[in-house]
Amino acid sequence: MQESDLIKNEGHLKDFFLSNGINLPSEFTLNALQDVIINYFVPLCRKCASSKFCKFHDPTEPPCIILEKVIKNYFKMNFKSLRKINSHYILEFVKSSINLIKIFNMFENWKGIYIDEDFNWYFESMHPFVNEHYGHQIMVQLSQYLDSYTSVDSGREKKVLIFLEGDSEYFSVPRIFHQLEVSSGTRLNVRYINLQGKDRAQKNKIKDNLTRLKDDEVEYFFILDKDAREIVAELVREGILDGDHYILWNLNYEDAFSEEVILRSLRKINPELFSQLNLKELQERNAKIKDIKKSIEELFRERGSPFDFNTIKVELAKKLSEDVVQEIENSQKVEGGIDGSIEPRCESCPEIEHKIIPMAKFIKKRFSDFFS
Repeated sequence: MQESDLIKNEGHLKDFFLSNGINLPSEFTLNALQDVIINYFVPLCRKCASSKFCKFHDPTEPPCIILEKVIKNYFKMNFKSLRKINSHYILEFVKSSINLIKIFNMFENWKGIYIDEDFNWYFESMHPFVNEHYGHQIMVQLSQYLDSYTSVDSGREKKVLIFLEGDSEYFSVPRIFHQLEVSSGTRLNVRYINLQGKDRAQKNKIKDNLTRLKDDEVEYFFILDKDAREIVAELVREGILDGDHYILWNLNYEDAFSEEVILRSLRKINPELFSQLNLKELQERNAKIKDIKKSIEELFRERGSPFDFNTIKVELAKKLSEDVVQEIENSQKVEGGIDGSIEPRCESCPEIEHKIIPMAKFIKKRFSDFFS
């Protein structure tokens, strides 16, 4: 990442620093960012329990010289390696540098408690157990810094764009995501784009859009069929698509469901027509073809009643999503309502459970609490 890329992340950084009561300078440069971190987060010498034993101790009480050098070198050695494909990497990098300062300082304090007699006596004189408690608190905080970031509700709108393979996904996935609490609201703006195929022209269109979207600080995700694997791999190689932002069905969307689920949904749509098919023959045919659409069309053709699966594709997608939503809701039901802390389940469709639900969880974690 180059220094010029900072401007693309200015909004995210301003939100983060404002949550800490800090206003960024109008001159938004790498050096200015370093200075803010050093001036606001690097402790003064007198606030370090090991100051008396430090050869860099300065009685004029500037920010710690060691930590100032650490931060400058940390920026110098790591900043250019950041992946600008993800607009949040710079923010995570800034938080890591602040946590690095706190971790270093806590270790120095923890060490100083047991070396500096005056420091030790001061705490012991307040209460016999305060020394032990203070050391314990530092270790607890260290653990917290290593384990998590600060969660901030900045009020800033987060934009998510989800590209979907085709009509089946377009009329099904948004309902499922909504049930999983990924939908447009006061802080999250979610939009869905129906790709309607992925030929070379579409691939170039995706490439152009992603370049523009990154400039606009929009996070993008893809849900595609197996036959998009080659295009996706190419986009990943070119650094356009991030590996965390897409999923591929094992085959096609409808094939993610069992023959029993598909047939049951079709009979809800048109009981008279689909009562002509029985589950066993559909399972046997699909075991050979491994394409539910072609299997159904073949069975109708053999009966002398040609059938175009595309005529009911959208309606089937809606029906499947209704069933999935109901199953997810039931999996989180407890006496008195829904318990959102229970992991949602969808046993009737393993690909929904192992791909869609984790992606929804990722989006919620990343955007609902913007800096979680």
